[in-house]
Amino acid sequence: MFPSITHDDVYRIETPRLWLRWPQPVDAPAIADFARHKQVAEMTASIPHPYPAHQAAEFVRATRDSNRYGTTLELLIVLKGRVQTVIGTVLLRFPMAANGQNSAPELVVQPMIGYALHPDHWGFGYASEACRAIVDALFTLTSVTGVTATVRVDNTPSIHVLEKLGFIRLQERTSYAPLRGLPYQVFDYRLDRREWHGLAGVPVLPLDWMKPYDWTDWAGAA
Repeated sequence: MFPSITHDDVYRIETPRLWLRWPQPVDAPAIADFARHKQVAEMTASIPHPYPAHQAAEFVRATRDSNRYGTTLELLIVLKGRVQTVIGTVLLRFPMAANGQNSAPELVVQPMIGYALHPDHWGFGYASEACRAIVDALFTLTSVTGVTATVRVDNTPSIHVLEKLGFIRLQERTSYAPLRGLPYQVFDYRLDRREWHGLAGVPVLPLDWMKPYDWTDWAGAA
């Protein structure tokens, strides 16, 4: 889980061009503006299309609750400027997995990353910048051994984002997302702390326990 420093909406991350911050109720129209695009929704496993009118407000409520609990860190991607513009979202989530002994759900040690960006802002490196910042925060604030991602095999821009950040492709498989209605071929990726350490040059934190899991979320649209 994420530490208490991230459990309050004052937490934010700054990059050269972006702010990453908690969503607020006032952000609902901006969230709906990028989530309504079919080309954004179809590259994720969690954004419905058409996007319901109430969905953005529900997203804000649910995201704030899960951020406060510490099982996720989902932040809006906001362009710096005189008018700060919400252009997308980036998240890290610790999925739930069934315990083999009694089927009780347990938190998975290795989180997954996902993101979505308004189509008007594709191709400018914002997804890479946001993902790099939140991955750096993950490895700095927690002692996880790695972070995973799943991306559709035809989502070339997001594949480029992940590989640019050092993620290694593990396998290709078939994934079924209920919101999409059809099976899709996806790639599973992973970035280990050791590889990140080599890229970022920060101390490695020890961790000596791990649980296997299955991941289903897709990396996103960028």
